[in-house]
Amino acid sequence: MKRIPLLILLSLFSLYLGCNQATETNPSATNLLPIIDTHVHIYPRSEEINEEYIDALVETAQENGVSTILLGLNARHEPDRPPVFSSVHDDWVLAAAERYPDMVVPTLNGFDPSDPDSVAYVQEQLETGLWKMIGELDLRNKVKKISIAADDTIPMQIFALAGEYGVPVMLHYDFEYGTEQRSDGIAELEAALDGNPYTNFIYAHNCGTDMVTLMELHPNLYCEQEGGPIAKGIDLSRVVLGTDMQVHENKPEAAAEQYEELINNVRTAISTWSSADQEQAASTTAKELFGL
Repeated sequence: MKRIPLLILLSLFSLYLGCNQATETNPSATNLLPIIDTHVHIYPRSEEINEEYIDALVETAQENGVSTILLGLNARHEPDRPPVFSSVHDDWVLAAAERYPDMVVPTLNGFDPSDPDSVAYVQEQLETGLWKMIGELDLRNKVKKISIAADDTIPMQIFALAGEYGVPVMLHYDFEYGTEQRSDGIAELEAALDGNPYTNFIYAHNCGTDMVTLMELHPNLYCEQEGGPIAKGIDLSRVVLGTDMQVHENKPEAAAEQYEELINNVRTAISTWSSADQEQAASTTAKELFGL
């Protein structure tokens, strides 16, 4: 007898509960600090597989005390291939938000940040009022072999639009990649921050030592803390939490287990903070940034 894949079973179970909309929270999650996960990726292999993945992801998030996930494109979901940007993937993100309106918040990322046509696309999309964030926007990314300066013309136009529409931008920015020296990459980011004072930026993946000084100098800069150490002296009022959840090795059936591990790592990373600081990073700052 042919076995039915786990994700399909999860999807059918969700349908049984009614309209694919998860509304009940596992009782075991009620004692957990609610977390807004600001960094989650779709699985852009096919629309059907992505829907199954989202179903499993939402269920696991609810079971682990995650109140909201900000969902966007993962432009490189397979090893050793260039990034793939597609407005269709933005459509998938919006579809997930429509299916789970109390859980999924859409973030705009289905465009190439080096393509001049992206500026008009971003403006068109922001005019809809549907998007709560731009990003994760890959500019300098060693893994994806992308090297775009933050203060280049196209990113700067996109940042200006983000400020105009009140939407934060999450950036992946490896300072040393594609630059002659690391300080050049830092200077590029600072130029973007200073040139867009009404745009809030979130530095993706870590709140390391560089962020301490940069956040002191630039009040429009925030950082995303994942499951690692945080730098001493960081302004905890400008920290948000994220998992960077994405499917690795094309194993969507393992997504639920992977997500549970990631969110537990985030909880461990903030476990020594005061309860007030934990709550601030887990939800208060994100609610203010994204208008939730």
